[in-house]
Amino acid sequence: MADTQRVRENSNVRSTNAIVASATVIEIGDMVSNVTAGAASASAFAWDTNIGTTQTAFQNVFLGVATRGSDSGDTEDIRVVTGGAFVEFACASTTWIIGDLVGPADSGSSTLQDQTVVSVATAGLAIGRVAKNYTSATTKVLVEIVGILDGGVQTVI
Repeated sequence: MADTQRVRENSNVRSTNAIVASATVIEIGDMVSNVTAGAASASAFAWDTNIGTTQTAFQNVFLGVATRGSDSGDTEDIRVVTGGAFVEFACASTTWIIGDLVGPADSGSSTLQDQTVVSVATAGLAIGRVAKNYTSATTKVLVEIVGILDGGVQTVI
């Protein structure tokens, strides 16, 4: 997917610099994980058995959303928004209500999508919560992201 600046609204934005291996490609707007070699986009994350298992593993290392890209061969750190931000992601046409949980979508070929989310059933699969009601079907959804630096998405009691 092409670079797309997805951060839409700021409240108390938190961000960090992330190391990126020189062969890693990350586009602006990609969901980013924090793995041994540094930051990596969702599509580079290792698939594990099924979508639920993979979403759980990704949520455990979800750093945030890239606001600076990295081409193959680049060695500079990238900036990643880690929390306190509202990010507009692509999604399949559906309605949403505030508080719905979202996680990275499956590409259909056992790979997570970098900039597309789906509804998930539990906080353990989620990278954020929907921040706006959508009573008509939409293909874009505003999400408050919660990365691992903010403790990840927690269950609401």
